[in-house]
Amino acid sequence: MSASTDRIERSILIRTDLAAAWALVSEPGWFINDGGITRHEVEHDGDLARVTDPDHGTFLIRTVALEEPHRAAFRWLPVGPIPEPRASGGLPLEPASETAHAAVPEAGQAGDEGSTLIEFQLEDCGDGTVRLTVSESGFESLPVPEETRRHTREDNTEGWIIELAVARQFLERGPVPEAPAWSLLAED
Repeated sequence: MSASTDRIERSILIRTDLAAAWALVSEPGWFINDGGITRHEVEHDGDLARVTDPDHGTFLIRTVALEEPHRAAFRWLPVGPIPEPRASGGLPLEPASETAHAAVPEAGQAGDEGSTLIEFQLEDCGDGTVRLTVSESGFESLPVPEETRRHTREDNTEGWIIELAVARQFLERGPVPEAPAWSLLAED
């Protein structure tokens, strides 16, 4: 395993304050979108968040660390379709189908195997800008063939460039759904 195949790291400078940047990056699943920040339905159960995006479906994200206002870390858990919450409240403990990769873990329970760690670091640059750095690591531990890991890494590398531009657009200009985030990449 080498750092170049196990980790992605990208940064962007954003004209905003630390509090606004923290409000965005500390929200589980803010990065699930198609080129613009969208409103999600988020149900919390301890350190687990069930994030439902109107276009992309439901995802389970574990909060690993929230060190306000500088670091937020999450794991995007490798489960198949997420079933509806139990009538008693909280998240279900069984996968929705046999195609699920793993059972849905309970809050605070082990179950991070086969997931990558996503970390957001915020640095106040002191000039009205904040440096937002995202890193995603753990690709080599994914229980899939090397070709699938490589493809996932490549897709996510491109995806984080887009998501950082989305964050900048949202924090500097406010939500503008008709302006795709990738149009901002030329500004760097």
